[in-house]
Amino acid sequence: MDLPAGAEVTAASMPGGTSAASYAVWPWNGFGGGGGGGGGGAVRIVGGGEAVRVATADRPANGTHAWALLTLAPLLPGGWALLGERGKWVGASGRRFSAVSASTAALRLGVRGSAGEVVELDVLDPARGTARAVRVRLGAGGVGTATVARSGGGV
Repeated sequence: MDLPAGAEVTAASMPGGTSAASYAVWPWNGFGGGGGGGGGGAVRIVGGGEAVRVATADRPANGTHAWALLTLAPLLPGGWALLGERGKWVGASGRRFSAVSASTAALRLGVRGSAGEVVELDVLDPARGTARAVRVRLGAGGVGTATVARSGGGV
């Protein structure tokens, strides 16, 4: 995953010995080859019992702002992560995703919205370590499910 010059994502100890789980870190706006819309973008795993620290880039000399919007998603059993809907500032919420469960074989998602809506989202493919595009067409009641198998499987 390529970050803007001067930005970094690392694991760091939290004060008081508190720790967090491992996280998938993925660029929302598409740098690094596919993030933010299309799958295939590199996903970096950080944490492993440590907190996640994001150091921002220095301000460019011309006075503009360097920025990156990153998605941090907790790793689920089997190494899966729900990266969320593409192009949305908040890619995953309890209103959109009614259920998320994972095993070593598959990730299962319950999705809510408008009848007939096509929801485009990305998940971490644990076999490849990259973002994988998933499309879910919601039924007449505005609900749908997707079961995503490990690489080589389908949706």
